[in-house]
Amino acid sequence: FKVPKSIIELEKILDKRFLKVHRSLIVNTEKIQKYDIKENEIIFNNGMSTNLISRSKKKELIEYVTSNH
Repeated sequence: FKVPKSIIELEKILDKRFLKVHRSLIVNTEKIQKYDIKENEIIFNNGMSTNLISRSKKKELIEYVTSNH
């Protein structure tokens, strides 16, 4: 979804369920079904996916997925 706030503003108001995976994308971690490391792709519960994951956030995403799934 697009919102009329900056990513920085959103980061301040969102709780720990949300993870910034790219400078322009924050995801709800409760909606992640799977993270495909080889394809660098997040697959969500609703079947949608994104490969908009920065190299600097990849490690954090892997840590989240391996500890919570």
